[in-house]
Amino acid sequence: MDNWSVVLYDEEICKQTPLATAEETPEEDKKMEGVLHSHFREQVHPYLELIDSLRLMGIDKDLSLPAIAVIGDQSSGKSSVLEALSGVALPRGSGIVTRCPLMLRLRKVMGLSEWKGTISYKNETKDIKDPAKVGDYVVKAQNELAGNGVGICDELISLEIMSPEVCDLTLIDLPGIARVPVKGQPHDIGDQIKRLIHRFIANEETINLVVVPCNVDIATTEALRMAQEVDPDGKRTLAILTKPDLVDCGTEKNILDIVDNRVIPLSKGYIVVKCRGQQQIQDGIPLAEATRMERDFFSQHKYFRRLLDEGKATTQCLTIKLTQDLVGCIKNFLPTLSEQIKKELCNLRELLSQYPVGPPIDAQKRRLFLTRLLIEFNNKINRLIEGKVVTKENLFALLRKHCQKWKHELERSKTPFCEKVQNVVKEYDLKHRGKELPGFSNYDVFETVTQDAVAKLQNDALQTLREIRGIVEKQFNEVSKSCFRNYPFLECITTNKINKIQSKQEAKMEKRIQEQFEMEKLIYTQDGNFFKTIKTIDDFLPPPSPQQNVSVEEHLSKTPQTPSKRGRSPCRKSAKRPRHSDQDKPVVDLPSMTDMDANPISLQATISLEASAISSEAMSMYPKMLHSYYEIMIQRQADQIPMLIQYFLLKKSAEMLCTEMLSLTDGVDVDKALSEVSDSTRRRKDLQGRVERLSEAQDKLSHFL
Repeated sequence: MDNWSVVLYDEEICKQTPLATAEETPEEDKKMEGVLHSHFREQVHPYLELIDSLRLMGIDKDLSLPAIAVIGDQSSGKSSVLEALSGVALPRGSGIVTRCPLMLRLRKVMGLSEWKGTISYKNETKDIKDPAKVGDYVVKAQNELAGNGVGICDELISLEIMSPEVCDLTLIDLPGIARVPVKGQPHDIGDQIKRLIHRFIANEETINLVVVPCNVDIATTEALRMAQEVDPDGKRTLAILTKPDLVDCGTEKNILDIVDNRVIPLSKGYIVVKCRGQQQIQDGIPLAEATRMERDFFSQHKYFRRLLDEGKATTQCLTIKLTQDLVGCIKNFLPTLSEQIKKELCNLRELLSQYPVGPPIDAQKRRLFLTRLLIEFNNKINRLIEGKVVTKENLFALLRKHCQKWKHELERSKTPFCEKVQNVVKEYDLKHRGKELPGFSNYDVFETVTQDAVAKLQNDALQTLREIRGIVEKQFNEVSKSCFRNYPFLECITTNKINKIQSKQEAKMEKRIQEQFEMEKLIYTQDGNFFKTIKTIDDFLPPPSPQQNVSVEEHLSKTPQTPSKRGRSPCRKSAKRPRHSDQDKPVVDLPSMTDMDANPISLQATISLEASAISSEAMSMYPKMLHSYYEIMIQRQADQIPMLIQYFLLKKSAEMLCTEMLSLTDGVDVDKALSEVSDSTRRRKDLQGRVERLSEAQDKLSHFL
């Protein structure tokens, strides 16, 4: 016995119920209702709900699910059959009436005080309170999906009906097969419909419910031919023969041969039904009355009465048969479905591992995800300013190049400064020195020379600032891209914040640099630093000419020592030339007193030579001292400017940026911040959705296995 035998429809019900008289029918109806409810309700309903819930979750997008697909040629009576099953009037008429797949979910709800209906399509869901309005809602939905006209669409419309008068069943109604296009239809409308139908009936888990009129040659019906193509053995095809009242006299036995599987054998067989005709609809005959009339028709028919006895006639028997077949198919399929879900989950998780983790769906979890995302960004920024390699290029390696370039500019400024100092000293001695002795030049002149040189370096410092600002901003933006690549809103906010903070810090740095160079114009250093530097400055200056090569000590010893006040000049002590020994000191070879007395002209020349030598040494001494100070100044700026830039553009900028980024967790729209647009993001979200759907489906299935 099959594992779903507990819900096998009771064939005896179909045999016995129609035999009752018209007066006994109400009691038999109640009896049948009680039997059906007791046999099917508790065991059938959960399985139908399971498949419906899986379908609503979208599992049918990943895996095929058991279903009943209703197909038929145009005017085959398909809509009438669905009306009889659902108890509501669906769109009817000539031509293509069903223009979109319609999933009809019938739910028997005992004790429900009033009929309820819900129609869903696209992202819309509408409640229906009046059963008579169902057809209008379906037509409106079809027009929205397929457009006003006679075209078709493969978008699914879901219609759920809850009532104590219906059976537990789910069917998918498909467009009727058109042979010849009518006005307004595309020339290939028939092929379009066939492709749509084939997509549904080709699934191995689909029961194909083929509707065929009794008054046509069954062998010529396109619907049955399509069913045979996908189900050649007829194992999952059930045929419904409609319009038995239109059979020509003398051809009734042909119908019986078909039902007895002598013409086109089908494992699930045939059932004959008689639904309301157009005239009965116009006369307002209710479905309940039409059902009673159907039973009377078969019970009183000379040839078809035995079909009623065999449970192969009436809509009630069709309902039981469909429910039995669908639930049996579901039960048989559940183990296979479970294995398919496990396999699909494994494949999807492997694919998903290749994509970055995206935000969760739950609102609270999304906010936590955003917080972690911002913290990760801040951590990367902090590692970046600590010298860690966070992006493709090492930030400090890039900064070092520009700092070295700044140092090179400072070193290069020495040569023009030396030349200018020499020229100023000479010019001052020739044009401006008054009664003061050689070596007592005006300090203000030399101060001005140094200040002018310092002012020229300020522009180079500002240029270095701008270059480094560009590098830092670029590196910060690269960190932003790496963290928020899939979140354009966050990346845009971060980029704006980085630019704003860097601009603010750059303006502050420009002011500090200007202050720095204004301070440099004060011409100050510690005495010890100055004397230490002046000892090493000789290697930088060009060697003096022989007549100037007199030691500073010797010059000062020969210069009259007159008391003087110590002023601002850095020349506060005599400097020694450590690289020359006493033997190396050139001296002026002066004549003896006897020679001078004997030759007054020689004495005058000798005095002139001595004065010239002393004057030259005095002039060469001041450039050394100024160059010593200039050396101290450029060493100071070589370190100070890069340190200021690192402090303001790196350290302080990073602190400000991290603080502002964390503040986003309080005021930002989380959904907007975590919105994603890239192709990889869409692919990842699709995979995540499928994994979540299948995981939930696996959990649901576990209660049935």
